Order: sequence, then structure tokens, then C-alpha cells
Amino acid sequence: MIQSKKEIAPLTLILGLLFFCKPLVVFGQTMDDSQLLKSYGIKIGIASARQSWDYNPTSSVYANSVSRNGLDIGIYGEWFNIPFLSFVSECHYIQKGGGVSKYEDMWYTYPTWKVTFFNGYFPRVNYISVPLLAKMRINWRTFNPYILIGPRFDYSLSSNNMLAYNNIKKLDVGATMGIGVGLFSKSSIHFGAEFRYSPSFNDIYSLPSLMVADGTVSSLKIRNQSLEFLLVISY
Repeated sequence: MIQSKKEIAPLTLILGLLFFCKPLVVFGQTMDDSQLLKSYGIKIGIASARQSWDYNPTSSVYANSVSRNGLDIGIYGEWFNIPFLSFVSECHYIQKGGGVSKYEDMWYTYPTWKVTFFNGYFPRVNYISVPLLAKMRINWRTFNPYILIGPRFDYSLSSNNMLAYNNIKKLDVGATMGIGVGLFSKSSIHFGAEFRYSPSFNDIYSLPSLMVADGTVSSLKIRNQSLEFLLVISY
């Protein structure tokens, strides 16, 4: 069964995150002398998300999974101004999901083979994502390259066209790893860019017993993964 919930408007989330940034800036100014908060700011970009559909045993089912692009916008704080290492806590609104461009279920009915197709299924699931990352960096005069790695916790908010949305797991646990570069400027605002990979450790949906058209019984597991391309604005 296909079930869906109304998607939260991205503009509403953007305005909400920007509103939340105001007290974060005030907090950052009060913490500046203690060096507890190294920097803070906004990250915005595109998430290229994919859902892996795992059938076991494979049987005669074939699903060609493809990616789907969505919005990724968040706020962050970078903690502890120590050489080469700091820690980053983030809160994002991110659109994940994926798609099946071609679904084939081949089965035999005497005297011919029959193939059924299902095309154009592109579900989307919207999450609040909280990565907690270690940041290993090299501090040069005009820019600093760095590596990010750490756990990630996603909570689903809504869905559009997602298979059995009411039955998917609300909490999706995974990791985020990536590389980035920050550019220093003479003003108080600095810019940078990040490329990240975010796989999940658990299935958001699983079905232990599924009868396919050729009469065999299979299991279905669906899991998220995404690539993120982000512009970083820091203070």
C-alpha cells in the first residue's frame, strides 16, 4: 500500500532554522572569550539520496535503484579551539528517499515467460538529522582543509509517496564522513564547502515474508544512504 503524509514546506524549515540562528549568534558572542565555541554558522546544499532495496533470496525480482536530489539545510556549532582537532554538532533538515526506475518480476506461466514492470517510483522522506562529528583539520594561513567523521541520528518528519510510511522506523541511525575546506577572510564571515557521505546502519523498512509472482518467498529491506554537497557560512 502506498501511504504518504504532507511534506513540510522547505521554506518554513529554512525560516525556522534562520530564526534559531539568532540566539546561536548571541550565545557564540558570549562564549567567544572562553574559546569553548570555536565557530558557528549555516550549512546549505543538495543531498543526493538513494534507497537500497535488498531482496533475500533474490528470486526473480530485480529493482534498479536510482538517486533523488533534495534540500539539505542546517545550523552547526564547532567546539574546542585546540590544534588540529575540534568537534562539530549539527542540526539539519534533509530530504532523503530515492527511486526505482525499473522494477522487473519475471515468472513462468506455461508456455511463456511473463515479465511485469514498475517504473517511476520516487519516494521522499524528510528528516531532522543530528550529526555529531570529529573534525581533523590543517590550519594554513588562508584556508584549512579538514576531515569529518562521526555518528548521525535522523528522525523522520513526513513523507511523499513512500511505501507504507506508517510502518517505517522513525529513527534512522548511521554515520557521516566527509572532507571540506574553509576559506578565511578579513571580515567576520567565512565561507567553505563540504562533500559528505552518510550511510545508515539500520533498515528503515523491513518485510520478513513477501510472496513474489514466481511463487517464491522473499524478504525486503530498505535502507537510506546519501551524498551531500554543502556550502558553509561560518562566523
